[in-house]
Amino acid sequence: MPKCFTSRGFLYPSELALCQRVFEQVRAACGLDCSSLRADMLAAYILLIFREGTTDEDALLVAARAKMNLGAVEEGPYEVGALAEKYGLTARSAAVILASNGPSRRACDAAAKSFLAAVAGRSEAVAARAYKQRASWAAAHSKSLRDS
Repeated sequence: MPKCFTSRGFLYPSELALCQRVFEQVRAACGLDCSSLRADMLAAYILLIFREGTTDEDALLVAARAKMNLGAVEEGPYEVGALAEKYGLTARSAAVILASNGPSRRACDAAAKSFLAAVAGRSEAVAARAYKQRASWAAAHSKSLRDS
């Protein structure tokens, strides 16, 4: 097993295991592949802050999550009502988002924002189409009035 060097010497297996646990939790929350560059950068960051004196597992987890822009530790998966309330969705829309994206709050938040953007874009397109139809009808109607 390779050893990691710190400012006070090599990491003990228990210290390396602690850093590994933090890495795995944050990597999973981000959905990172272990072989990705971002995963390498996360591991290096965790070892760096450990070497600088942050040796408490909870503190390391908070710092690593903050570095990856994850915010506070999630309290489990969304409930349909909580997701619907947070984004102003119907219960059916929230249930579809949860079923499609699994238990990850991050994935569900992203999906809810995308859904709302798509609905807004569709609403604008429908309104523009209705405006064009009214304008076309008005132009045709005014022409028929002039002709009579």
